[in-house]
Amino acid sequence: MSKTVLALTGGLDSVTLAYYLKSKGTDIVGIFLDYGLPQSKMCKAAARHFAVRLGIPLEISNITGLGDMVRAHGFIAELDGGDSRDQGEHDLLDTGFLPNSDRRLTGFYNTLAPVSYLARILSIDSIALGVINDSCSKNVPVHNILDKWKLTMEAIDSIKATGESIPFDIQVPFIDMDKAEVIKIGDKLDVQFDATYSCLREGPIHCGECQSCTDRKEQFEKSGIKDPTWYEKKV
Repeated sequence: MSKTVLALTGGLDSVTLAYYLKSKGTDIVGIFLDYGLPQSKMCKAAARHFAVRLGIPLEISNITGLGDMVRAHGFIAELDGGDSRDQGEHDLLDTGFLPNSDRRLTGFYNTLAPVSYLARILSIDSIALGVINDSCSKNVPVHNILDKWKLTMEAIDSIKATGESIPFDIQVPFIDMDKAEVIKIGDKLDVQFDATYSCLREGPIHCGECQSCTDRKEQFEKSGIKDPTWYEKKV
């Protein structure tokens, strides 16, 4: 049985990926990265819910200091390991951007490193990310970046006595799909969509207004599958 460390954010994409990997017989260890953002409490609750539901051990990593740094200098929404899409420069309240940021892969850096580190601690040679096409910048070759990270991990962990590298795999099966396609996969796998959380604002239910909520509603409509999410504002 294959084994992987999954960045489980509590969002729709990473949760669907958890169901997908389980359906393939993959042994999963989950990790939730707590950056101390306004939505972190609800995202963490969602991640814990699905970890219990799927029988996945879940590591909670408190890295709020890193979250403070990214809030000062970078893009907040991409801290979710792939569940938010690249959106351009917009208002922070609606999108998760800060005006000083011109880098699109902040979230990939902050996700790849701790998830890969946990994998190596546990002697697991694979990580899984819920990265979808919508979350990739049009200006950055994400496939190439992930390939280079894989080679970097293998080089760092090379067995010095023999010069051989330890294999390392990055599973991103949804990377060429949009969220509507992921929703269709999740529907077939009976994913409990209403228990996932991807709102950018703090609150017990989705606000229905931020960019993440707007995108969520649009993608459910595109998929042709009824959106079971409770929104504070329907319009």
